[in-house]
Amino acid sequence: VCAWADDSVRQVEIDTENTRLSVTKLQDDIATATAKERKYPMEQRFFEATAAYQRGNLPTAAVMLVDLVNNAAFQANPNDYTEGLWMLGDSLFRVHNYMGAKRYLDALAKQPTNKYFQSALQELSDIAVRLHRIDDVEAYAKRLDAVPAGQRRSELVYQFGRAFFAGRRLDRAKQLLAQVAQGDKRWPNARFYLGALAVANSQPEQAMAEFKQVLASVSSQPEDAKPEQLVLDYTNLALGRLYLQAKKYDEAALYYGAVDRNSSVYEEALFELAATYVAGKKPQQAVEALDVLLLTVSDDNVAVQAAVLRGRIHMLAKQYDQADAAYQDVVERFTSITKELTGFAGDEKSLEQFFSWLLNRASEEYTVTRPVSERLSRYIEKDEDMQRVVSVFDEMAAERAEVKETVKLAATIEAALKESSRLDMF
Repeated sequence: VCAWADDSVRQVEIDTENTRLSVTKLQDDIATATAKERKYPMEQRFFEATAAYQRGNLPTAAVMLVDLVNNAAFQANPNDYTEGLWMLGDSLFRVHNYMGAKRYLDALAKQPTNKYFQSALQELSDIAVRLHRIDDVEAYAKRLDAVPAGQRRSELVYQFGRAFFAGRRLDRAKQLLAQVAQGDKRWPNARFYLGALAVANSQPEQAMAEFKQVLASVSSQPEDAKPEQLVLDYTNLALGRLYLQAKKYDEAALYYGAVDRNSSVYEEALFELAATYVAGKKPQQAVEALDVLLLTVSDDNVAVQAAVLRGRIHMLAKQYDQADAAYQDVVERFTSITKELTGFAGDEKSLEQFFSWLLNRASEEYTVTRPVSERLSRYIEKDEDMQRVVSVFDEMAAERAEVKETVKLAATIEAALKESSRLDMF
């Protein structure tokens, strides 16, 4: 028994010593880590910020990088400073803090020799378009002149061209879009915009030639640079309209019919196809196209226009019963919308809720319930005047989200700066 007791005591002593050694080792490890942190604070912080950026933890990366890029000691290392500026600007851009991103991207875009020069210009031009600052786009495009023509990234040239197109600076847009070389994956898109520019300049023949190049690129472009289906659909729709305006109805019908059935512009193309058949004095084919449209249509405005056109065709053919049925369809479609719309418009609280919903619907913190049905919401937003109102509210919502994100970043930075040690700050 005594021997057993002695063995137990020795085992306890051994376990106690092992525990003490483990604690001592842990203390040494902590001391070493702390000493290393104090000796290499800048490198460690940059490593952690880079890791956060690469993992996609952009808010954390941004908080750490803001402190770094404004530190004189960090700025003394040109390579790390350039990397830090890019990661910080890109992080803020990707979390939609555009004004914050602009400051750091602009610093890169003033240095044509750094490797992120063109990437920074690309994001800056995107920010300028989002903020409706076309003069800023022009200023950034001029900076691109510092890069030899053969070294300019085609996606940047294309983006500048598209930005000028959106800003209605058509000559500048044409100058840049024409630089995208055949074989590049953006070439079909660039030719589509050049076709649209020709339409804007009242050059239908030139426009047709550009649009036909887009369609031909399905076979002429490399496999990885073929046009997207949506580009083809818009191109076919544009050619259909041009031939319809030229009163070449058979050619117009051919292009309208080529729009993919799953396309977002299919309903539009089908309605215009029916109108083409009417203009070409083929009423039966027009009715068949409208029948297909009315079976699948999701937009009440298009449905009403289609039903009215169908009624007119039957009236011209003296098919009065069919015409009456078509007009009855219009009445039925409008009845439910009119009833809900009347109740909605008569309640000031509903109007307030609708605009509040517009302002908050894209927010992750969205809690406002839509005060009308989805069908009526789509109907209201299709109105030309309401489209402008909705656009303004969408812009306000985006700016509101930027402010909220900035407040969060500021709160995080403030909390970090209140910590007593750099390790706790990280």
